Amino acid sequence: MQLLDVEKQARLDVKTAADQHQRQTDMAESATRAAEAQRDEARRARDVAIESFEEIKQALAMLEAQHPKPGGRLTRANDTPSEMSSVTSTDESAVRTPEVSNRSADASSAPLSQSVASHSTIDARSAAHVQLAAFHY
Repeated sequence: MQLLDVEKQARLDVKTAADQHQRQTDMAESATRAAEAQRDEARRARDVAIESFEEIKQALAMLEAQHPKPGGRLTRANDTPSEMSSVTSTDESAVRTPEVSNRSADASSAPLSQSVASHSTIDARSAAHVQLAAFHY
């Protein structure tokens, strides 16, 4: 009788171990699928980021070609942080509001509409500059 009880207990232990092993296998497979989904999502996000970065670089190059900065240039993606800060810090005086420009200009200077257009170009260039710098880091 005791031998029968031991055999039943052994079978029960084997079944319990097999069930536990199956649960662990299922959990591992689920974790693997979740990790693969996260990896795929990260790849898609990377691809979108690269695409956006390329678009920003192209827009920046077009802006620079259309409206070169007086005495300077826009930063490039491969600029070091010190190069970027040296370019931006020296060009802060070039960014002024139209009112400031007109107050400091003499009577022979460009009309207000031309001044505003010039400053909107600087603002667009600055916005692209900030986007590129933010993405670069």
